[in-house]
Amino acid sequence: MRPHLHRLVWWATIILPARASFDWDTLLRTETPIIANGNVFRAPTTSDGDSCLYMISHTQIIRYCPPAVTPDGTSHTEDSYEDDEPLVLYNDPTARLRGAFSLPPLTSSTESEELRHRRLWILNSHASNRNVDLLEELDVVTGRIVQTLKIPGCADGHDAVRVGESAFIVDTRHGDILEIAIPPSKPLDSDATSTSDDYEYVDIGTLPEVTVIHTHHGFTRADHINNVAVHPRVLLVSVHGGGGIKGELTAGTAGGLSGGTR
Repeated sequence: MRPHLHRLVWWATIILPARASFDWDTLLRTETPIIANGNVFRAPTTSDGDSCLYMISHTQIIRYCPPAVTPDGTSHTEDSYEDDEPLVLYNDPTARLRGAFSLPPLTSSTESEELRHRRLWILNSHASNRNVDLLEELDVVTGRIVQTLKIPGCADGHDAVRVGESAFIVDTRHGDILEIAIPPSKPLDSDATSTSDDYEYVDIGTLPEVTVIHTHHGFTRADHINNVAVHPRVLLVSVHGGGGIKGELTAGTAGGLSGGTR
């Protein structure tokens, strides 16, 4: 089955397979979490690798792990995952970083837990590789890229959201949402691969590819889809391209419109 598609002026919704209907009231009132990259960060109640805030610019990845706050309002100060101030983990002036996500839960061994907290996957829509985007595994301790894969069929990616062992990549150029399997991580003792500075000398065609589970179609380059929020029933996609569906709605030329949907 393929998802049904509804498009709105500012937000577009892709209803996932086996879901025949969509209702905003039901979606917003449910306790089922909607997973996205947001700009609201609540004070953590524990100080561990899962309670840190990661901020991304085009060229930097920054981490901030604030002290945990107990129910009585006091702060912990003895935990290992705390930063006195935001810490730059990665800096590449030639990069164009668009998203990042942590590793999924691994086995319960001490080494696996250390690996999960030391690594991030980052989406790099590198300026020198305009025809394919890259998924890179970053070691946040060494600041080195330890693994690089290309994302087939994806260019000018704008967002990446992990849900379980999958990730949803926003492919802005083609108007698609790619659902990919998160690749296995490199062991802690692996050597680093080429950094982003070396891409102009690397044959992109020789890089391994991520596994694409499903491509969710429905938009065009003119729609300029920018971000995705993932709910078990639906994908919520921000749209701000004036030449796409928004332009049609403004001009009143989009046929079959009812209540802001197509």
